[in-house]
Amino acid sequence: MTQHGKVNIGSTIMFGNYDWRVLDINGDKALVITQNIIEERAYNVKWDDVTWETCSLRSYLNGVFYDSFIEEDKAKIIEIKVRNERNPHYQTNCGNDTNDKIFLLNIQEAEILFKNDEEREATFDDEVGSWWLRSTGEVGTAAAFVASGDIRGDGFLVNDDSMGLRPVLWLNLYC
Repeated sequence: MTQHGKVNIGSTIMFGNYDWRVLDINGDKALVITQNIIEERAYNVKWDDVTWETCSLRSYLNGVFYDSFIEEDKAKIIEIKVRNERNPHYQTNCGNDTNDKIFLLNIQEAEILFKNDEEREATFDDEVGSWWLRSTGEVGTAAAFVASGDIRGDGFLVNDDSMGLRPVLWLNLYC
C-alpha cells in the first residue's frame, strides 16, 4: 500500500491495483471504495429474485476478486458483518446479514458517506457511469444503483451487465 502522510476521510490511497477513496476511519482501519468504476458486471448472472446474500456478484467479490490480491494485501482486508437493512424507499427485504471481506455500499451508506451527488459520481472509460449498490430495489429482481451520483432505490434489472462495480472493504492501515 502506498501512503503519503496521514490517511484522512476523502483522501485517496493505492491498494492492490486500484486507487481507493477513504470513506471512514475507525482507529487503525479505513473503509474504502474504489475511486472509480473498475468494471461492468451483472448483480446476478440470471434474472431472478435475489438479495445481496444470494447474488452472484457477492460470490465474485469474495472469491475471484479477493483472490486477485497478493497474500500480503489479503492480510490487510478485514472480514466484517455486513448489515442488510430494508430498502428505505420501498421497504423491500434486502436479505440476511452476511460476513464479507469485500462488499458494496447499501442505499443508507451511500447517502451518509458521500456529501452529495457530485461526490458519488464515478467514471468508467472516462465517462460518468452507473454503479451497483447492495440493496434490493423496488422488487426482488432489481438492485439499487447510483446513476450520475443520484441514488436510485427503485433499482435496475439484476442481470444487466452494463452496470458498474465499485467494491468496498475495511482495510487495516498498519498491518
